[in-house]
Amino acid sequence: LGVFQLPQNCPSCQTKLVKVEDSVDLFCSNKKCPDREKNSLIFFCQKKQMDIEGLGEKQVALLYDKKFVRTVVDLYELHQKKEQLIELEGFGKKSVEIILKGIEDSKQKDFKVVLPSLGFSEIGHKVTEILIENGFTEIDSILKQVRSENPTERFLEIHGLGPRTVESLVKHFTDPDVLETIKKLKKAGLQFKTKELKKSEFKPFENQSWCVTGSFENFQPRDKALEIITYYGGKKVSSVSSKTTHLLAGESAG
Repeated sequence: LGVFQLPQNCPSCQTKLVKVEDSVDLFCSNKKCPDREKNSLIFFCQKKQMDIEGLGEKQVALLYDKKFVRTVVDLYELHQKKEQLIELEGFGKKSVEIILKGIEDSKQKDFKVVLPSLGFSEIGHKVTEILIENGFTEIDSILKQVRSENPTERFLEIHGLGPRTVESLVKHFTDPDVLETIKKLKKAGLQFKTKELKKSEFKPFENQSWCVTGSFENFQPRDKALEIITYYGGKKVSSVSSKTTHLLAGESAG
């Protein structure tokens, strides 16, 4: 057998592939690469992210190939092309209505879902939770920090955020293209501020830090357990540290 040769250029757009520090993977650096754009849309719509009903991988790929969408911003302008969508093979009136309703419903998704759905490297659900737990409950507070005199200082003080994640935060949220996308998605009606949970006057969990891991029969999704803890005065944390006072472990706990 011959030795496998790694490609030097992206098979989709022919841009020279690059290696990211501390990674063995090769990446396409072209933001306008068709495969990058298409997969960003698929990622945004999938169940673990914005969960837009009717927009599976096949449907998103078709909309991209037919030039109805190129970015996530375009999804929120699809209602203007309803009649053209109905004429697409495999769609039809009912399926288009489901898709448009799914897109409209996604506008109610909390900031803790919206941010990781944008697909920025290093900024997934866990990092988003850590940011929210440490006071960065809206996009504007993150942007204010990255524009400060020492943008990395406050982030590096947060348990769970390493130098690479902090570097990625600053890089993404000073990128003009990213800022323009956020501006347009805000205008479209997406949530860039997390909803403040109501809190009980009875606070048995006050001054307690709870970490929740695993799955629970009575708390599906697991966030319901965290909401109860917060409601009764507790603080939720995403990982165990010296400051954690309680650990709630369910089935298949990490």
